[in-house]
Amino acid sequence: MSKFQTHIQKANDTIVDRYPENELKKLFEGSRSQDSIDLLRDAVQTLILNGIPTCTIAEALKKKQGTIQYHARWLESQGKIERANVRGHWEQAGVAK
Repeated sequence: MSKFQTHIQKANDTIVDRYPENELKKLFEGSRSQDSIDLLRDAVQTLILNGIPTCTIAEALKKKQGTIQYHARWLESQGKIERANVRGHWEQAGVAK
C-alpha cells in the first residue's frame, strides 16, 4: 500500500470516528450555511493536526484543494493552527500556542 492510500484511509477513518452521521451529511452536501462552514473548518483543523496533506483532505472531503487551503489559512489567521514556517507544508502544522 502506498503512502497516499494510507493518508486517504487515515483521513476517512478520522472523519467517520469524529462526526456522527447527521454531521457527515452536512459536511459532504456542500451547503454554504455557517454551520456547514464551521463543520468544514473543524474537519480541516482536525485532519491537518493529524498530519494529513491538504490534497488528501480535499479528496477525502470531496472539495477542491483551494477550498481546503483557504480554510487552513483562515484557521491560521484565527490562531487555531500554526505552521513552523510560512512556506512550510500544512501537514507539519501544530496547535497554536
